Amino acid sequence: MGEEAPRPTADNLLIIVADDLGIDKVASYRPEGAHLPELPTLESLVAVGVRFETAYAMPTCSPTRGTLLTGRYPHQTGLGARADHGELSLAERTIADVLSEAGYATAAVGKWHLSSQDTESGYAHPNLQGFDHFAGTLGNLEPSYYDWPRVVNGTAETSHSYATTVTVDDALDWVETAPEPWFLYVSFNAAHIPLDEPPARLHHSGELPTNATPPHRFKAVAEAMDTELGRLLAGIDDKVMASTTTIFVGDNGSDADTVTPPQDPQRAKSTVFEGGVRVPLVVTGPRVHTPGSTSSAFASVADLWATALDIAEVSDPSPGVVDSHSLLPYLTTPGLEGARTHLFAERMSELGGPPYYRHLRTIRDDRYKLVIDDRGASYEELLYALDGGEWDEGEPITAEDRTLEEQRAFTALSDALADLDARSPYAPKR
Repeated sequence: MGEEAPRPTADNLLIIVADDLGIDKVASYRPEGAHLPELPTLESLVAVGVRFETAYAMPTCSPTRGTLLTGRYPHQTGLGARADHGELSLAERTIADVLSEAGYATAAVGKWHLSSQDTESGYAHPNLQGFDHFAGTLGNLEPSYYDWPRVVNGTAETSHSYATTVTVDDALDWVETAPEPWFLYVSFNAAHIPLDEPPARLHHSGELPTNATPPHRFKAVAEAMDTELGRLLAGIDDKVMASTTTIFVGDNGSDADTVTPPQDPQRAKSTVFEGGVRVPLVVTGPRVHTPGSTSSAFASVADLWATALDIAEVSDPSPGVVDSHSLLPYLTTPGLEGARTHLFAERMSELGGPPYYRHLRTIRDDRYKLVIDDRGASYEELLYALDGGEWDEGEPITAEDRTLEEQRAFTALSDALADLDARSPYAPKR
């Protein structure tokens, strides 16, 4: 009987992104609600991992992905809008760049959305950003989950298989032969539109009627994603999973057409209200000391950069990565006070630097939230009081009605935003 293979010196890293899955769709964040998907695989991760109660993404797809992979906010990279006609600069350092240099095998499968076939790097962009292997879509699924352009390492073809299933097939095929340690980035297209009915075996909603509402369709598509997520996790050898840190995160809040009361559809995806930027974030694996715990520490998708480098036990000397804090301390001590005193999110009207015809931003602390809508000719600053961690801000506090405490909070948040702006090559004008 041969000796057991030695454990890798560093953990494998599996990052999983769900598309348009806000906290309003996840039972561990919102126990009750109409059309709440059944997500047993995700809830099983919650049961063995650390759930971050207050985690922020950016309001839309591309800005979140750019922030996640670089640890830099959109105003640092200029990637604050959809990357349909532009791309994340190759000068930006991604998690894959750093981990590849540290000896990791790297792969990305599923939705990329940091370039398009029409951008300078085109189909090759994922491979030029540090990934040894890429299989998936550069953008959203068009025209459907059953008819879509699949790119494999710079070559495009048409797939007629259900996209969520193909994503997991691609992930498992790669893991089967990848040397450890590895970094696998699985970015599901689900549950983004088009909300095509999934194969019946993958969801719990029964046959969808032709007039099924978007929330009903979303429920089925999200459940299919969860089923395939279960197949992904079960398909990786137990010994490999024992040395794998898994991070599950949503890319933004739920789409307005899919939200149900009490969430306001005007404060969903594409906005910087809580319903647009609060996302599920769960971490599992050998670094978790207290399975099933919850951390109240502020977390951001930007923090996955520092977390990944911590897991790989490497550092990166690149300048400008100032927006990321490692989540590893909260896996050991979930009750630890957070390194972040503020959470930030933004959405710009186009790629690159200012001026923008619209720039939405928000910054919050544990009690108050500032929302800024800059349309060039108009500039609106609204202050909200957050009540006990609720994800609905309520009504804004007008300037004339602010108490002394509220005015001090407004000033403190404005100052914190100014400090953030000062670090940016694309610093917004105030």
